[in-house]
Order: sequence, then structure tokens, then C-alpha cells
Amino acid sequence: MTNDPLPFDGPAEDEGEDETVLPFLIQTIIQDFGYDAVKQYVLYFAPPSIVPSAPARWTDPETSHLAAKRSIDVGRFSSKSRQAKLLELFAMRDLTDQGATLHLVGSHGAPSAFDGCRRRCSDLRAAGYLMDSGRKKKNAGSDDLSVIWSITDAGKAAIRSLEETGWSR
Repeated sequence: MTNDPLPFDGPAEDEGEDETVLPFLIQTIIQDFGYDAVKQYVLYFAPPSIVPSAPARWTDPETSHLAAKRSIDVGRFSSKSRQAKLLELFAMRDLTDQGATLHLVGSHGAPSAFDGCRRRCSDLRAAGYLMDSGRKKKNAGSDDLSVIWSITDAGKAAIRSLEETGWSR
């Protein structure tokens, strides 16, 4: 990692002594611990990146966009949500979207429940909670191969947060 330029070059001539203390302290900390270490420490306290939902495809009609549920951040959800239940399933074992949906909804669930679960799986991937395991398998009733998804470290951290606070982050 290269050193990014610091947002200051030192105090300006017309600045008072109090205004020069913070830049001096920051430069001292960087000299003592190194730029990369300080940057990593600061980024640790940065708010998590927000992953907005994509509730409708750009090719969908206007009515789909108006009716679509919008979420500011698909990576943040409660412990009672469908996403939390799906994430717990993926923590137990690697699954396809259809496999996770069948475990959660059952084989006699309404088609809308299946679609909803599959969309939530997509949200979990967008948030970085699931990743491609590199394996594929055929789902029941299909000749096509489906990706088998694995939980990521971020997904495991979300589960810990769900258990501690009731929210994924």
C-alpha cells in the first residue's frame, strides 16, 4: 500500500497554536506507528459500507419500480427477518438458492415465498455474506446446474451481531 497524501502540509502562518496541535499529533502518530497501520485503525471505526437494494431491473416497467420494496441497505436486517433465517441455514451448510428456500419455506410454499427467498439470497450475496463455493449441482426438477453458496466471514460476523444486538450490523 502506498502512502496517500495527508490532507494537510502543516500549519499555515496565520493559524494560532491551538489549530496546529491536531495536525502535529496526527503526523506524530503516523511517524510512530506507520501510515498503513494508522489508516487500517481509522478504517476499523468507519461505518460499514451500505449496499442498496436493486428492487427492479432497469428493463422492468414503471409499475414494477413503483411497487418494488426499497431498502437503503440490504446488509442490515433484524434477527426476525427472512435474511437472518437464510443466513443461519447457510452457516449450517453450503446450499443452492433453491435448497435454502426449500429448507425455509418447504416444498408446499407459495410461489411468492419462493421468489422472496431467492431475492433475499441475492441480497445476502450483494452484502458480501455469501460467496460462490466453486461447486455446482442440479436442483430437483431441473437439468441446469446451480451454484452452491457458502457463508463468508462477513456473514459469520453478521450472525454474531444478530445474536448480540438483534441486527446484522
